[in-house]
Amino acid sequence: MSDDQTDFDVSDMPAATVENAALAEAYNRGLKLEKAGDLVAAAGSYREALALDPFDPGGFIRCLP
Repeated sequence: MSDDQTDFDVSDMPAATVENAALAEAYNRGLKLEKAGDLVAAAGSYREALALDPFDPGGFIRCLP
C-alpha cells in the first residue's frame, strides 16, 4: 500500500477475514483518522479492528507507539 492510498484493499486480507466487513471498516477508519492527524481516534479504530481479529497484523502494528 502506498502512502497516498487511504483505503485498505480487502482482497489483500486472508480469506477468513474478508467476510468481516466490520474489520475492514474499522481499519479503514483508522487509516483515515491517522492521515487526518487524529492519532488518538485512529488508535481506537485500530484497537476495534484488533478486537474483531486479534491475529490481524495490520491493526497491531498500527497501534504500536
